[in-house]
Amino acid sequence: MILNTLFFGSQRPFLALLSIVAAMALWLMPLSVMAQEAPVGHAARDIQRGPDLQEAPAHPSFAGTLGSEHNQKCGTLLATPSLSRSPRARALGSPIAQQNQLLQTLGSPSGKFTLYYALSGSDAVPATDEDQNGLPDYVEAAALAADSSYKKMVLELGYTDPIPVGETYRIDFENMGFYGYTYPSSDPAGTSISVHHDFVGFPQNDWPGGFVEGALLATIAHEFKHAIQYADNR
Repeated sequence: MILNTLFFGSQRPFLALLSIVAAMALWLMPLSVMAQEAPVGHAARDIQRGPDLQEAPAHPSFAGTLGSEHNQKCGTLLATPSLSRSPRARALGSPIAQQNQLLQTLGSPSGKFTLYYALSGSDAVPATDEDQNGLPDYVEAAALAADSSYKKMVLELGYTDPIPVGETYRIDFENMGFYGYTYPSSDPAGTSISVHHDFVGFPQNDWPGGFVEGALLATIAHEFKHAIQYADNR
């Protein structure tokens, strides 16, 4: 199912659903059955499983190369020089946020996140814009997922807020072999997140909205938990 059909045809019901997804991904465990029914447009579905990064297969390009199944999916450890001194870590340690290129920006509805994305080049996000509002549906869906993760983890569960008062948290989109990673940065929050730019070529998952949407939701929730962990350790 196309992303904006789910997220923009009926935004409010899915914010609640995304909050549940974020809470489950928080613990990096397989998700238990969720009996909640979520309306989508004129239809209703029983959501039995949410996406989970721990269960997702690694990208084929990195499979079997990093020694840890988790690190084949999440590049946070390798992107953090203080945590890893491997050659691959040094090679990866050039986040898109630090590269000189023209990027577009989108603020999340809550105002807590700023998403930076490219419309051309190897890091370009999908151009699909079915609601014809001039913004890629993929980036809009990511913004909603980020807000949902913040709402569940910080506002409802009471975890440390990694976003300083009056500032926003940066999320980028990058062509890479990981689902995503969180890395130390010079931004006010002290960290930033990079998410795969389209998940093309990644293994399938069983999220009802499609494997791309499932990968996007799980990755943002997973990486935002890393941002909280960084904040706790400052």
